[in-house]
Amino acid sequence: MAKLLKTKDISFRNFKTNAATIDYSFDLRSFTIAKNDKNSKIVANINKNYAKQAEKLGYRGFSDEINSIHDPVSRYIYVKDNAGNLISNIRITLQTPDINLPIERGIIKSTSNKKYIINEDGKIAEINTFYSINRSSDPILYDTMVRELHNDEIDLVLVLNDPNNFTTNFLYKSLGFQPSKKYTEPIYFPTYGKKINNKFYPTCWNILELETRKMLPKYPSFLL
Repeated sequence: MAKLLKTKDISFRNFKTNAATIDYSFDLRSFTIAKNDKNSKIVANINKNYAKQAEKLGYRGFSDEINSIHDPVSRYIYVKDNAGNLISNIRITLQTPDINLPIERGIIKSTSNKKYIINEDGKIAEINTFYSINRSSDPILYDTMVRELHNDEIDLVLVLNDPNNFTTNFLYKSLGFQPSKKYTEPIYFPTYGKKINNKFYPTCWNILELETRKMLPKYPSFLL
């Protein structure tokens, strides 16, 4: 059985100081925050940028209302350049008994309304809301994410991947993610997808996984 954390027990250790991790090579800084009254504007800006980026890639239907359901058990990692511009971000969502993972909201493709229940040994997290407009920020974003996952003693990391997106296919494979052996069928969200010839089609997502202990300690240089 999964060792589920209760929402009230998630402490978000590093959020009091909001201290930056600095990449002096590209003069970048990464921050880790939770959504609260102090950080709500930052989170809103992150999601606004993510939605814009997704729209440029053809996706339609992002819902901030649905996305924010997972904020109480999530943390955002984002990277800024020296001028203060937001250039990349990712969200880590922890599995808890009272708030489902985003993956658990998707409908299994071969069914009418059946959904996965993620039940694994150890602590589970899902990474989502990833976007990057400058690949030079990927190493510091990745390194910060891996540090957070290890600090939380996460055992298994899940991520959704659009098989028709060459960039994320190559990226996740290069980082060690593999198709889930247990959650093998794609899932979809009825209101999120792409328009093709003026007709809306929900995007189907494959579930990828990677044990935290097998995550690369540093971002591969060949991906830059």
